[in-house]
Amino acid sequence: MHLLVDALRARVTGSPSQVTLQEASAIPYASLGVRIDGGAEFLIVLATDAPHARLWAAGKSIALLTDDGRIVRTSGLAHNLSGVSGDVGVAISPLDALKQRGGKRTLLYDFADLNAYSVKTACSTTKLGHENIQILGKTIPTQRVEESCRADALRWSFVNTYWMGEKSGMVWKSIQYVHPRLGPVATEILRPPESK
Repeated sequence: MHLLVDALRARVTGSPSQVTLQEASAIPYASLGVRIDGGAEFLIVLATDAPHARLWAAGKSIALLTDDGRIVRTSGLAHNLSGVSGDVGVAISPLDALKQRGGKRTLLYDFADLNAYSVKTACSTTKLGHENIQILGKTIPTQRVEESCRADALRWSFVNTYWMGEKSGMVWKSIQYVHPRLGPVATEILRPPESK
């Protein structure tokens, strides 16, 4: 637990800028490196693993809920995402988007702090091809996927980028926008869940 406290302290003080192999290895649980709006990277661990719902947390300070790599809810950030869902029967997974409807779909975003709910967000997902990425010195073959989205009601547009394992489809790394008033949230799997 003291490593999680150290990681959060590093986030606040601005150093180190990236989680080290030694820090990641010291945590015997599935873990995720997170960087908010270009700040220092910090480590959070997998608290709950259920189909389409992985809860990553650092104590009571910060939590991210993901669905197949997409951040669908946050807690403890300067501005939080209250929820995201697919419009009637539309899957929200970036991988599913590529398989269905030619990558086009409507997502519904909720922002409690803006008093904005079910904000229609038109998204288009495109596979950009093979790309090897490095995480903690290990090379991982991935497919890079970009998702361009526009929420007209909030005058908000953004591009999320996902690096998915070529065989597993697991999102190893991502850069996502989760709130109109917050910069990008970058994630990378430091220790994958056992199920993948």
